[in-house]
Amino acid sequence: MNFESLSFDQKIKILSDNKIKKAIKDGEISEKEAKLFADRGVSDVSNEDIAEIENSYLELESYIENNKKAERKEKAKNMEKLVADENLATKDTAEDVEVPKTDDKTTVKSDTQTPTTKTQFKGNVESVTIDGESSDSLKTKLRDEESSLKSIGNAITQAEKAQVEAENEYLEKLKEAAEKDKELQELETKRSDKEAEIAEQESAIAEIDTSISEQETAISELDTSISEQEGAVSDIKSSISSLKEPEKTITETVTDEEGNSKTVEKENPEYQKYLDKKAELEKQLEEAETKLEELKTKLEEAETKLEELKESKIEAEEKKLQLEEELADIDLEIEEYIAEKEELSEVQEALDKYQEANEKLQNLEADKIQIEKNINALQAAIPKAEAEEKKKAEEEKKAEEEKAAQAAQDSAGAGGAGSAGSSGGVGSSGGVGSSGGVGGSSGVGGSSGSNSASGTDKQKEIESAQKEYDTAKSTFDEKNNALKDIYNGKDAEVSAAKENANKSFDALQSALKANGHDALAEQIGTVKSNLDSKMSELDNINSQILDQENALAGAVSDATKNSAMADTYSQTLSELKAVDTSKLTAEQKSELNEKIAKLEAEISKAKGESADAIKKTNDAATKQIADLKEKKAALEQEIATLNKELEGLLAQVPADCKAEADAFKKAQDDYTNLKATKEASAKSEVEKARTEMNNADIKLSGLKDAENVKQYQFVASDLPPEFAAKLDAKLGAGFSAKVSQIAKKYGCSEQDLIGLMYSESGLNPQARNSNGGATGLIQFMPQTARSLGTSTEALASMSGVQQLDYVDKYLGQYLKEGGNYSGGDLYTTVFLPAYINRDVLTTRGENYYNWNSGLDYDGNGDISKKDLDQRVDKKYEEALKNFG
Repeated sequence: MNFESLSFDQKIKILSDNKIKKAIKDGEISEKEAKLFADRGVSDVSNEDIAEIENSYLELESYIENNKKAERKEKAKNMEKLVADENLATKDTAEDVEVPKTDDKTTVKSDTQTPTTKTQFKGNVESVTIDGESSDSLKTKLRDEESSLKSIGNAITQAEKAQVEAENEYLEKLKEAAEKDKELQELETKRSDKEAEIAEQESAIAEIDTSISEQETAISELDTSISEQEGAVSDIKSSISSLKEPEKTITETVTDEEGNSKTVEKENPEYQKYLDKKAELEKQLEEAETKLEELKTKLEEAETKLEELKESKIEAEEKKLQLEEELADIDLEIEEYIAEKEELSEVQEALDKYQEANEKLQNLEADKIQIEKNINALQAAIPKAEAEEKKKAEEEKKAEEEKAAQAAQDSAGAGGAGSAGSSGGVGSSGGVGSSGGVGGSSGVGGSSGSNSASGTDKQKEIESAQKEYDTAKSTFDEKNNALKDIYNGKDAEVSAAKENANKSFDALQSALKANGHDALAEQIGTVKSNLDSKMSELDNINSQILDQENALAGAVSDATKNSAMADTYSQTLSELKAVDTSKLTAEQKSELNEKIAKLEAEISKAKGESADAIKKTNDAATKQIADLKEKKAALEQEIATLNKELEGLLAQVPADCKAEADAFKKAQDDYTNLKATKEASAKSEVEKARTEMNNADIKLSGLKDAENVKQYQFVASDLPPEFAAKLDAKLGAGFSAKVSQIAKKYGCSEQDLIGLMYSESGLNPQARNSNGGATGLIQFMPQTARSLGTSTEALASMSGVQQLDYVDKYLGQYLKEGGNYSGGDLYTTVFLPAYINRDVLTTRGENYYNWNSGLDYDGNGDISKKDLDQRVDKKYEEALKNFG
């Protein structure tokens, strides 16, 4: 028969077979896999049938889930009490009712027989991203992975302990059953053989670990030897460098037999000594460098071997994992076998418990393997990233030096040419206009890093604050989740203490019943059950209170940010309202009024949101917190009563069970105290982390507000209205206002900025120097224009007001926002920008002075910023008289 003709029950039976599941995973049906179907009465299975098979799997999953729902519904009818909570699923509070699990590992049984299902283990750790990341980022990831490896090692130790306990219990039950069942005994033998293989693999892994440790020691010793040898090489090179070469020959005055004096030249004996010493040191250097190379070669070989060992370890661990999967398959066979025998139900329960513990352990081991792979990949990638970064830095440094040298050369050439060609309408002293353009190029291409732009600094400050906030938020989330874990039973340490208390309780109950104290056992059990239930309710309420407190703190933070924004905007609004409008044009007044209106709307909105945020959140959260705390107080009172009742019952325990009672009391107290201590500590950390996060958020918001409010700034020009009108008419509407904005931005005067541009170009945005190509208001050189993201051709096609954007961008490379700059400072940015921090720029005898000696206004033999102040003042006066 073919697969499609099968009944649904028949499909279920076949599809539940683990071998069939594996056979169709790859989407292909081989001859061997087809035989698996044939053995189960299904012939002619082809690749085309796989889609139908996959659909049947979906039906199977739906069928199982429906049975789970039916079972839950049936059991819900028997529950004595349901506790409804908006944040919790319905749960059973009766001691004798078992709520079914709903994860994918659950075995579902109903009136219609369904197969046992088992999810194969799978790790959750993903491989790290390496490509394109910086060495610092990779190192951070490496530290995180190493920390994760340590944590998962601890988790594996705990999981191994739990797995061993569950396995021992299962094997004990299995052994009892196997003695009565031959077939089961054969399966157990098969299982024992597989465990022996796993043990051999674990031994092999341990041997590899030993080899890795030895190899790492050898690498460390080689690193030390290399460092010592590099020191020796450096010492020899220093000795060679310190040798002073004497003259090859020396002259002496001698007297011949006749008494005449003459000068003769002869070989200097010290020169040969110098050559011998140098040859000896060079030989030593050659031997030392050879030895150094040998050590480096050995280090490379050792590191290669270490990588091979690490890969071998990963392969061995993967093989072990494979063997454990095969062991899981054998366990599945046993599970399927004993599932058919009702008399083996105890074995089934023990097996379920063991498989759950085993699967958890295998998940952790799979994660460990991936983490080790990540660590190996990161360790290999970090040196490469560092080498690339070093190479890039060296290339950038070299390029910067080359640009600086070229700029200096261009400046030298263009300065002289400018002196000869000053009659092109580009200022009155030719050489200055030309050298200014080149000087700008020199600064951009060369030492533009001497003064960082304030805009960049503020952007970096915002980025830094963003990182600070992200880190603080991550820390808060971590601390908040840790506290939540304590409340919801996911904290490993608290959970282990609780489990220990429960085991001690079970031991006490067993002892009481074994010694005939059934009534007392039942009383203690009832109180313990009620106490656990109330503690669970208390944890839930604490979790809800935490959520509400976080929401309230977040809203208060938002309100604080809005209030701060309103203050920042109000300050700017006051500045706008204080502007003297008597000198403004109608267009400027309209612009000012528009900004005032927009700013007032933003302030009103911010203040409203600030008030609304606090009111709405306070109204909702305060009431919710008060209600929850009222419930919490009542619960705490009930818990205190139950604890007192439990203590009274434990005091009644007879001597024959006293040891178990004391052990339970101690374990219960240890659990309660540990939980209370960790909860208090976690709460404190949450409060601290929340405060730091909110402070970081407020700081970041303030910085962003300070940037955003700049769009509302309005600068009233100090230029004479008639002159401003001429500038706007000839260079574009808004030219004078934009000059005022730039001047205010850098803390210089509008008059000085106008004087600079008039000196360079006569305030002609199309001015062009034929020698070198300097173009525009401040005579941008071609390479300067490119560095600013444009070209001299593009600049020449712009209006004056458009070109001011590039004047601003250029000045921003040397001047800080909010500074206090003179006309001499401004002129220096285009004359000799690399010397922006000097007062005296060049002196008589230097090329820069010789080419521009006309700038030595006081005639003292140097060109200083004071000289340039006079230059800019003079050019501004000329602009007032001559422009337009």
